[in-house]
Amino acid sequence: MGEEITADSVPPAPGWYPQPDGTQRWWDGSAWTEHLVAPTPTRTIAGITFGTGSEVGSLVAAILCLVLLPGVALIAVAASVDGNGALAVVGAAGAIAIAVFATLGLVNYWVLRSARLSAPQPPTS
Repeated sequence: MGEEITADSVPPAPGWYPQPDGTQRWWDGSAWTEHLVAPTPTRTIAGITFGTGSEVGSLVAAILCLVLLPGVALIAVAASVDGNGALAVVGAAGAIAIAVFATLGLVNYWVLRSARLSAPQPPTS
């Protein structure tokens, strides 16, 4: 009979694979090549690291915040007009927080998308 095929006997598909030093190395399907690429960059702004997580999750969070923002801002304005200063302050703070979260979500989406679009392509021989 023939040799039994197991997961250990089938080599991994060609592609970029992470190395212990954070770089990626190209596996051509039968051997490692000398092609290396630097790790995907993250960006840190004001102590916040961007470039982690999911593109879709970041975009959904940003859109959700942008949908909620007008409602919270309207509550702040209505409370101010009615003379309810405490509710106006809480509403304004909520609107600011939502705007900040929306901005952070959009920035993270942009960083993740930029990294994906600049991802290494298979080397040409």
